[in-house]
Amino acid sequence: MKKLTLIIFLFLFSNSFSQSIIITKKGDSIKYINGFEHINQRKKQFFYYTEMPSKQELKPKLYGIGMGKLNKKYGKTIAIEQIDKILSPGVLQNTGKNKFVNIPVEVVKIIKIKNRYTSVYALTEGEFTLYLCPNCGNNEYLRYYVKRDGENLKKIDANGTVLAANFWKKLKKEFSDCQKTVEYISTLKKDKSKKYETHEYLIDIVDFYNNNCSAK
Repeated sequence: MKKLTLIIFLFLFSNSFSQSIIITKKGDSIKYINGFEHINQRKKQFFYYTEMPSKQELKPKLYGIGMGKLNKKYGKTIAIEQIDKILSPGVLQNTGKNKFVNIPVEVVKIIKIKNRYTSVYALTEGEFTLYLCPNCGNNEYLRYYVKRDGENLKKIDANGTVLAANFWKKLKKEFSDCQKTVEYISTLKKDKSKKYETHEYLIDIVDFYNNNCSAK
């Protein structure tokens, strides 16, 4: 079974408890300490710490036991609707074609997937935005989504780094309003010299559309 290994240098399980930055829709910046953040689905809020608890305070709090007092002391919240994005650069490491594949990530967005607020990575943005969700697939596979401005979120048929049988066909249908992109997808499929991983194919295709066919 393929397993997803998360090596996000600025994310939940970083030993250094590095910082990420919330960028609000008003343009304000809020730095927070990684390792304590979570989404409150009922209140539609993002919970975070801006200060690091002392080692003495953290010592008996392993595995989340007894975190209530710390949360009251250090915890802060912001409404999800006020967040534009979160800057949290790092690397996802996933099993690929007989090797590990490093996927650089930086921009986190909080979007709704199946009526739940979910943190995803925006790999490239434009009229079409490509999202990568490390916790949305079965068996810890990565899951990719695309969203066109004004339209619903759509799942890409690619689990982890495995291209589904109808991957190319569905991509052509998704970008069928731009013949240039359809032809480019056909070229990528036939080009054996480009040994892309799934995320590289998807970024390439979405960027090609946004650069050549977007109304923006």
